[in-house]
Amino acid sequence: MGAVVELLGGRLGRLTVAAVVPYGDIRERERVAMRELRQLPGYEAARAPHLEVLHGHPSTALGRCAIEDGYELIAVGTRGQGLTKAILGSAASELARDSKVPVLLVGAR
Repeated sequence: MGAVVELLGGRLGRLTVAAVVPYGDIRERERVAMRELRQLPGYEAARAPHLEVLHGHPSTALGRCAIEDGYELIAVGTRGQGLTKAILGSAASELARDSKVPVLLVGAR
C-alpha cells in the first residue's frame, strides 16, 4: 500500500484496501483479514483508506468491486501477505489479464 501511495501521491483519490476470503465459513476469516489489513505497512500513513473484505475468488471479487464501485485503477501486490500469500500471485496475473479496469502490479520492495 505504501508504494501505491508514494507513486500516486496527490493524484490518489479514494483508497480502498481489500482482502478477499473464500465463500463458506467466513466469520473468522473476515476477522483475520480485517486485522491483517489494519497491520499492513503504510496503513497509518495512508489517507484514511477504507477497509473492505470481499468474498469469492480474488481476481473475480476485486474486478467486480472495482467496476461496481467505479474505481479507475486496481493496484494489487504480486505476492500476497498472510491469509492471501498462497493465492494472490496468481490472482494478480488473472486480474492483469482479464480486468476491465486498469491494473497496477506492485512488487515487493
